[in-house]
Amino acid sequence: MLSSGWRKSLPDNPPVSEAQDLVRYLNRFELVAVAIFENAMDEKIYKFARRTDYVKAWDVASRHMEERQKGAWPKANLENLERLAKNWDS
Repeated sequence: MLSSGWRKSLPDNPPVSEAQDLVRYLNRFELVAVAIFENAMDEKIYKFARRTDYVKAWDVASRHMEERQKGAWPKANLENLERLAKNWDS
């Protein structure tokens, strides 16, 4: 389970279980983003219900992406989450 502080900052040397939990958490957002882009889910309804969650998730994910470049965090492909969150943030 993720600790309560993960939303504000990511530790340099995360416990393996917490890093894996974060990747699983972000992968759920990525899966929904793919479904929206493939028209398997209605974007208008989902945006109304979850827009803020997606924008916040991308904020966490973007910090994760920076940390993974340093090799401390597991890799995750989050390009659809990024695209959706950036679209919804504007």
